[in-house]
Amino acid sequence: MHSSSDKLRELQQTFLGRLSERYDELEACLTAFLEDGEEHQLSEFRRQAHNLGGSCGSYGYSEVGRVAQALEHVASNWRAGEEVDPRLARRLLGLMRREIYEAEQASPRRAAPGVQSALPAAGSVAVYLLEDEPEMAELVAEQLQPYGYAVTPFSDSASLLEAVRSHPPSALIFDVRLSGTERGPATARRLPLDVRKSVPIVFLSAHRDLDSRVEAVRAGAAAYLTKPPNITEIVDLLDRVTRNRQADPYRVLVVDDMVSTAKLYAAALEDGGMVTRVAGDARQAMAAIDDFGPEIILLDLYMPEISGDELAQVIRQYPSLLPIPIVFISAEHDEPTQIAALDHGGDAFITKPVDLDHLTASVRVRAQRYRTLRSSMQRDGLTGLLNHRHAKESLEAELARARRTGSPLSVAMLDIDHFKDVNDTHGHPVGDQVIRSLARILTQRLRRSDVIGRYGGEEFIVLLPDTPGDHAATVLDELRQSFSVLTHQGTEGSFSCSLSCGVTEALPESDGVDSVIARADQALYRAKQEGRDRVERS
Repeated sequence: MHSSSDKLRELQQTFLGRLSERYDELEACLTAFLEDGEEHQLSEFRRQAHNLGGSCGSYGYSEVGRVAQALEHVASNWRAGEEVDPRLARRLLGLMRREIYEAEQASPRRAAPGVQSALPAAGSVAVYLLEDEPEMAELVAEQLQPYGYAVTPFSDSASLLEAVRSHPPSALIFDVRLSGTERGPATARRLPLDVRKSVPIVFLSAHRDLDSRVEAVRAGAAAYLTKPPNITEIVDLLDRVTRNRQADPYRVLVVDDMVSTAKLYAAALEDGGMVTRVAGDARQAMAAIDDFGPEIILLDLYMPEISGDELAQVIRQYPSLLPIPIVFISAEHDEPTQIAALDHGGDAFITKPVDLDHLTASVRVRAQRYRTLRSSMQRDGLTGLLNHRHAKESLEAELARARRTGSPLSVAMLDIDHFKDVNDTHGHPVGDQVIRSLARILTQRLRRSDVIGRYGGEEFIVLLPDTPGDHAATVLDELRQSFSVLTHQGTEGSFSCSLSCGVTEALPESDGVDSVIARADQALYRAKQEGRDRVERS
């Protein structure tokens, strides 16, 4: 069965479409409170900020959500009688307006034939760097930018702390020992408590001694790296510590004939950062599985016409659905009945009445385990991209979707130029780093709706739904340029690489998987013949 994220993308677009309206409502609440000072106006402002902060992350707009959470914190301080400069709230609202604008610009839209636009990046990850050596700060910022990290350098702790309070980043990098008496760990301890708990801190230092490392640990270090910085090592580390903040929300299907109960569970799970779909019976559930692609299913045991345990057995008849966790929820306390339900395809049994916090935690753990298992089955071990087989399966699915919807689909084949020379000169471990660097750029700079796979060796495949060929060529050429400016560290010194790319627009009514790949390969071959480091269309 084919799991489609079309509906989820539609929900995200609908949510994004209302963000400006919700911003206007929030701004109006703040203006009313600042003018009249009424308690109910403050409560409404705080409520709207709270709701916006909770929902934005679920739909993939975490930067807007973080600003909303900061506004909620300001409102809470006002309610507690603390002195807060109103200009801070105004600045935060201005920042939210910019974040919404950037989200709207980065939002994937169907490109019209002939339209040339900027690279549809998913958005950079904000990193603040506390470093008093301008050359070092510039080096780190320049080298991290192609990997999707927007580094803002600060030479002193005061300016950094002010920026953190108004707009917390996704990660912090601190030098351990700055000029004069300033020390990175001391600055880390002065961060707001909520920032210290939620934002990972990486210490970068020329000092390798035990005391410096212990000092960093006591200041809450997520990691400690030594100078001169190995950019690949920093990127790997930032990828790891910011991964959960960038991950798609877990998708949960809730099946219960009592729709009000199902919506209650769904609301709790959405408050926990997940995306849900509610189904009132078995037939709706099967349709939702095909359309929504859940990563875990919550299933009522007793339902009319087709019971929960019968539905579980049907689900298990599909090999592709075998790994999906099924959790039964029921008021049934009879242990043999519970065991029988588990024997029919369930993974766990939760007894009503349900503790919503426990439900959210249980679902998150099982969904995470499923995602990890699925990734290990479908992903290439070196890059984390789809492997050869699953990339071709995704192409087959996207071709079917393009036939159904009439939307354009472009396919690109990419190959790192002279890669054998890299392995011969610097060794295979360095070659692996080059492959991973290209994979990382593709992942961070393309849309979430795009499909990226490692086709074999140094060759990659990219599928761009809703994208005509000329626009796809523009996108891939910008990626080619970004990759070419990366500096890699090898055994014989630093070096750069280029890539060649072939792009074709699929003909959904006549194309099969092999024919569209063959055309993209022919364009790639032509790019190689024409001198490499270029994009060719077929």
